[in-house]
Amino acid sequence: MNEPVVQTTHYNKPKKIFQNKNFLLLIFGKLISKLGDNIYIFALTWYVFEKYSSTAQAGIIMALGLIPVIFLGPFAGVMADRINRKKIIVIMDFAQGTILLIVFFLLKTNMFSIWVIYISTFLLGCCGALFNPACTAIIPNIVEEEQLIEANGADTAIGSISNIGGILGGGIAYALFGFTSICFFNAISFIISGIAEMFLTLHQKTDNCREDLQHTKEGKLKEYFNELYDGFSYLHSKKGLFILFIFFMAFNFLLAPVYSIYLPYIFNKQLIAGPSSLAYVQAASGIGMLVGAIIVSMFAKGNSIKLILFGLWCSNITVLGLAIPIFPVGNSFFTTSRATIAYIVLGAIMGVFGSFVAIPIASTFQRLIKDEFRGRVNALISTIVVSAIPLGYLLGGFMAEFIPVYIIIVTGAFLMVITVFMGFVSELKEI
Repeated sequence: MNEPVVQTTHYNKPKKIFQNKNFLLLIFGKLISKLGDNIYIFALTWYVFEKYSSTAQAGIIMALGLIPVIFLGPFAGVMADRINRKKIIVIMDFAQGTILLIVFFLLKTNMFSIWVIYISTFLLGCCGALFNPACTAIIPNIVEEEQLIEANGADTAIGSISNIGGILGGGIAYALFGFTSICFFNAISFIISGIAEMFLTLHQKTDNCREDLQHTKEGKLKEYFNELYDGFSYLHSKKGLFILFIFFMAFNFLLAPVYSIYLPYIFNKQLIAGPSSLAYVQAASGIGMLVGAIIVSMFAKGNSIKLILFGLWCSNITVLGLAIPIFPVGNSFFTTSRATIAYIVLGAIMGVFGSFVAIPIASTFQRLIKDEFRGRVNALISTIVVSAIPLGYLLGGFMAEFIPVYIIIVTGAFLMVITVFMGFVSELKEI
C-alpha cells in the first residue's frame, strides 16, 4: 500500500506571529465571522422576544444551538483528524453563509416563521460544532512549534474581542438596521471568512490516508464513550473532585438562563429598554470576566477551594441583586436608565466572580487528576457541563412563561446557596 503524500511548503520562518501570512488569514477570517456571529446571536435573542414575547421559545432556540455540540462532538474531533482541516473550515463557513442568506431571503419575502429559526439555529450549531475543532487543530499546521503559545494567545484574544465587540455591535446594529439586515451582513461575514481561508497554505500533512472513514468513525466513537466511562469511574473514585464537579455542574445549570433568557426578557418586556442597553450589560459581564481572570492570575495563591467558595458566595449575592430593580414592591426608584446602570454594575461584578469560580476549578482539576486520566476526565466534564446548559435554557424558559422572573431569580439565588455547604464537606477540605 502506497504511503500518503505529504505536502510540505518550505519558507523562511517569520520572526513574529503576525508576520505569518497564513495565521493572519485565519485570524482575519475568524474575527470577521465570529464578530458577525456574535452580533447575530444577540440580535436573534432580541428579535425572538420582540416578535414572539416568549421565554419558552427563547429557551428552545438557545438549546437548539448547543445540542449539536453535544452530539456531534465525538464525530467532529475524528473529522478534524481524518479530513483536510482547511476543507472543513472553508466548507463550514460557506455553509453558514448560505444558511443565513436563505434566512434573509425568507425574511424579505414574508415566508419567515419560528420554524425557520428552529431549523436554521440547529443547522448553524451543527456547522459550528464541526468548524471549531478543525479551526483549533489547524493552528499547528500554519505556524511553527515555537509560535504555538503566541498563536493560541492571539486566538484567545481575538475570541474575547469578537465576543465583547459582537455584543455591543449587536445592540447598536439592531437599533439601527434591524434583524433582517443583520442576517445579511452575518452571511457576508461568513463568506468573506471562507474566501480568506481558501488561501491558507498548510505546511504539514494535509491529505490523510483514505481508510474506511465510516469504520474509523465508529471505532473512534466507541473509544470516545469508553474513555468517558473510564473518566467517570476515575472521577467518582476521587470523592473531593467528584463533589466539586457536581457543585460546578449545578452552578452552570442554574446560571445558564440568566444572560440568555432572563436579562433579555427583563430589558425587552419589563424595562421596555432598547437593545443597546442589554448590550452594555452583557459586554460589562465579558469585561468583568477578563478583569477577574487577570486578578486570579496575578494574585490567587494557596487554597483554591477558599477562592471558589468566595466566588460562589459573591455570585449568589449578585444574582439575588438582579431581582431588585424589577421587584414589584418599592422599586419606584429604578427608572429604565437607573435599572440599566444597576445591571451594568451587577453584570461586571458577576463576570469578575465568575472567573473566581471557573479558573480555580479548572486549575484544581488540572493539578489533581493524574496525567493519564486528564484528557478523558476533561472530556467528561466538558460533555456533562455543556449538556447542563441547554437543560437550564429549556427549564428557565418554560418556567418564566408562568412564574414572574424576579421570583425565579430569587429562588435560583437561594438554590445556589447550596454551594455554601462545600465549605463543610470534609473531602473538599483535603483538596
